[in-house]
Amino acid sequence: MADVSAAVLVDGALPYLSITVQSSTGQVFQTRCLVGLPVPVVGGFFAPGAPLGPLAYPANCTAFTDESPPTP
Repeated sequence: MADVSAAVLVDGALPYLSITVQSSTGQVFQTRCLVGLPVPVVGGFFAPGAPLGPLAYPANCTAFTDESPPTP
């Protein structure tokens, strides 16, 4: 069995999509993707790949990192 979770996190004023995956062997991997850049004055966000927005997927995501708990 494998599990996936996703959550939107706000770091400062920047929204990220955090994706965590657990493999059937128990390994846990995580990535974060920038989902927008704030629009000055009027509010809202420029979407990935849009002019003035962050880079489009997959360039707006970090590499998956191993977040597995240490083995005893």
